[in-house]
Amino acid sequence: MKLLKIQLLCLLCLLSFVFYKTTNALATTSNTTPWPNNTVFYIENKTIPIWDKIQSCIDEINKLTNVKMKKIEISPDSPSAYIYFEYKTGGGNYATSIGYANRPIKIHFNADYRTMHELMHVLGFIHEQKRSDRDNHIEIIYENFNQDNSKWNDSEILKKEENSINLTEYDIDSCMQYWCSAGGTKVPWYKRMFTPNYNNEYITMKYKKDPHLKFGTNEHLSPKDILGINTFYKSNRRLRRRKHKKI
Repeated sequence: MKLLKIQLLCLLCLLSFVFYKTTNALATTSNTTPWPNNTVFYIENKTIPIWDKIQSCIDEINKLTNVKMKKIEISPDSPSAYIYFEYKTGGGNYATSIGYANRPIKIHFNADYRTMHELMHVLGFIHEQKRSDRDNHIEIIYENFNQDNSKWNDSEILKKEENSINLTEYDIDSCMQYWCSAGGTKVPWYKRMFTPNYNNEYITMKYKKDPHLKFGTNEHLSPKDILGINTFYKSNRRLRRRKHKKI
């Protein structure tokens, strides 16, 4: 009887491990820290022309995940870490931190797309196409990249995070996945009807499970995004693995 109980316990542990590995999404790094108490503070900025979209993304995170984003105002008692938002033409969209940092973190926008993507960076998640297992799922079409942007291509797409913490299998629908023509050279107008392209750019990434799929960057959390966030923010502890260089 005692042996049977031990066997059942081992079976439950195995099933729990399998469930964990196959239901959660996203990837992070060993030196990324979640926000304490699952709480992310931010400064409202309604002067930004896309503020309604930013607020909608914040509301979606609050509704669907364990993370709570709370609006604050600057005062002597304000927390040291919070997000503030900036909108200017040029410079692209970017965040100044991946995960928690004990300082103000800027999210810069120059357009009304990939809004959730930048918020996800600040929550602690890296680009899906930079995962260590990327090549098992994505075919990179190197000759289609615009060589004038080689530095950006390398840092944002091509250079993998070799020791990334992959919380589950690859998620092509993640809002952290770049669009299929990211970094691509423009297709001449006279070739567009006969050449595979996306947004008039050559395809730079193909999804191996469906090579003809033309994917963009999801503007909402995928089901696996939600599960991945809730895994990372289930408890307030730092994920630890052997140290490696952060990209």
